[in-house]
Amino acid sequence: MVRAMHVASDASSGVDLRSAPASSKGRAALVIAHPGHELTVHGWLERERPQVFVLTDGSGRSGVARLQSTTKVILAAGARTGSIYGRLPENAVYRALLGGDTGLFVSLAEELAEALVQGGFDRVAGDMEEGFNPVHDIWRMVVNAAVAIVKCRTGLEMPNYDFSLFRRQDAHDLPGRAGTRLELDEGAFMRKLATARAYPELAPEVVAVIEGTMDDPILGDLAIREKVRQVLGSFGMEAFRIEYFRQLQSANPRGDELAPDPPFYEVYGEVLVAAGRYKEVLRHRAHLLPVAEALRRLTTGEGGAQTSAAAKA
Repeated sequence: MVRAMHVASDASSGVDLRSAPASSKGRAALVIAHPGHELTVHGWLERERPQVFVLTDGSGRSGVARLQSTTKVILAAGARTGSIYGRLPENAVYRALLGGDTGLFVSLAEELAEALVQGGFDRVAGDMEEGFNPVHDIWRMVVNAAVAIVKCRTGLEMPNYDFSLFRRQDAHDLPGRAGTRLELDEGAFMRKLATARAYPELAPEVVAVIEGTMDDPILGDLAIREKVRQVLGSFGMEAFRIEYFRQLQSANPRGDELAPDPPFYEVYGEVLVAAGRYKEVLRHRAHLLPVAEALRRLTTGEGGAQTSAAAKA
């Protein structure tokens, strides 16, 4: 439920999502890397009824997609699906990163920017770059690039928010930081927990996060297991009553908390390669930074990589 379970105020316009009715504020877009992340912001999902964009189908290592379960959650909350919705299996994203296909992500940024403009959205929210999952981090880069493209094309400074999937939401609610804290009432909180527990493909994660357990046998390395426990063990049920979005500054779209070096996904990837699960470790410097550079060139007018056909598939 951590990547599976988390609001924002439009700080530039003074709109506070804790009190303003959804009908009084423009249109919000929720842009997430995997199906299930919408559970993290379920209270906000019900309140704002955003259009939801999802990069992957959630198939992961199992190869079993979970997009249908997310569609049920979205529709039950009164929200809608976007034009990019389960576009790629997760392994296709990994192949693109390992293969240096920066064009895929450039194409996705351009397509997402066009959807934001054509849809008349006035704010966007999505996954935080946390160094825990490379697909989350690369998608955050794409979202930031899309917001920058919108500004270049329209002059609109679209408020851009992120939310944590691997740390307590209230840990990011700090003095002087732009963002909004939403504390769910009992009804919204119970609906959020019930929805998460009823999401079949994420049931083990829901238990792991609430109870602070991790039973994956691949985590036999005690150092890796302890790192996972440090993250998952910090939650508990009440932590999910609070939903918090940080507002990112356009000059520093990663926020003020950079991903760890090396990121957790590199350390965990080494364990998976040693166990024979994968052949190669996905590296931040070798595989994600080239995409970041291609997106930077795109948004600064220097040109980007050639468009990848996979983005339109």
